[in-house]
Amino acid sequence: MKRIEKLFIMIAIPIGILYMIFMLPTYAPDESAHIWKAYEISRGIFFTNEYTTIPKDLLENQQEKLNTYNALKESLDKKTNYDDTIDVVSPAQAYPFFLYIPSAIGIAIGRALNINILYGIYIGKLFNFIIYVTLGYYIIKKLPFGKIVAFVYLLLPMIICQAISLSADSIMNSLILFYIAYILQLVYKEKPSKIDKVMCIILPILITISKIAYLPIIGLNFLLIKKEGISKKEKTIILGIGTTICIIAAIVYYMYTMSFNASIAVKEYIEATNVNSTEQIKLIITKPIIYAKAMIKTICIYGQYYLDTFIGSQLGWLDIMVNRTIVNSFIVILLFTPFLEKHKEELNKKQKIWILLLALLTIIIIITGLYITWSPVGGDLALGVQGRYFIPVIILFLLCLCMKDNYIRIKNIDKWIAIAIGVLNILVLITIFRFFI
Repeated sequence: MKRIEKLFIMIAIPIGILYMIFMLPTYAPDESAHIWKAYEISRGIFFTNEYTTIPKDLLENQQEKLNTYNALKESLDKKTNYDDTIDVVSPAQAYPFFLYIPSAIGIAIGRALNINILYGIYIGKLFNFIIYVTLGYYIIKKLPFGKIVAFVYLLLPMIICQAISLSADSIMNSLILFYIAYILQLVYKEKPSKIDKVMCIILPILITISKIAYLPIIGLNFLLIKKEGISKKEKTIILGIGTTICIIAAIVYYMYTMSFNASIAVKEYIEATNVNSTEQIKLIITKPIIYAKAMIKTICIYGQYYLDTFIGSQLGWLDIMVNRTIVNSFIVILLFTPFLEKHKEELNKKQKIWILLLALLTIIIIITGLYITWSPVGGDLALGVQGRYFIPVIILFLLCLCMKDNYIRIKNIDKWIAIAIGVLNILVLITIFRFFI
């Protein structure tokens, strides 16, 4: 158990590389748009205008065409003309540039070598995967408890698929999970260093700029409010000034992104389904009962779907269907993980209540955000929500279940868990391979 983070490396690297090989480029949700954004950043353009300039090859190599291994082979045999470009409206405009730095470096290497752009994409995917494995190692290592939870969590099919893609979610998920582990480590660390205190400000800022819906998660900083080893002045800076900066930065960046134009497909959807964010917000304020009923009905109807797609029941563009038994096996193992580990620390009741409130608030904001931007005015359901949006949040519920004096004693449990997760992922990989064959 002392070296479970090393066991993670041993499992994650081969499994992740296989996912990278078997899952075709552009086949993570919205990955084409993220590839366009990464390409733009690889050219040194960090802030998106209305249009993104990309090689025509990128427009031609999307999931509609690049959907079999034979199609991939044909595309890889062609030479990319980086000078033959086209302007497109990118749906990924709102994401901050730092989430694309690893993938942009990979694409830049491909451009510098003048090789087929798909090879550059694969290099970018590899760099994102390296970030995931590195942060995953430290997430497990830093957690004072819940190491098995994190081990299984990080090896769920959906999380791996996000990690090996060029999606901004690859870096964002790893960053938020790392922040959670970092704060929980500080709660029990005797003497936080200066770097620790600086990280308590930097990480929350990066998270809130990445996606404003995850703003409540930075409330984990308040677990340090009674922490010895941090002076009152430092707590004022971290909890007061730091939180204020995060909120202002999140709002300012969100307002900045509001100026972006939506793609033609999104505009057509909005017009066809009577989506009006301004009117929906007015309805939420003036008719909260309708809003509350919509939230409750959404969770009741789509709750199982959220859980399944969080695990990875539908991969790719939600069209790679994973066997129900495999998905259920992942769910069962994940639910048992909080009770399979012996550890010296655990959260007290107040800490658990606070963390659960932050997690629930984040989930409500995520669903409400889609209710405002993707659902008809006054609709009785929030549309467009997928389980992968909850990746940074679900782990908080599991960590609150970890108890130092109440666990199931099983010899070599970490190794048995590793074998089970490895086998299940191999079965998922077979499903992916059959889909593209």
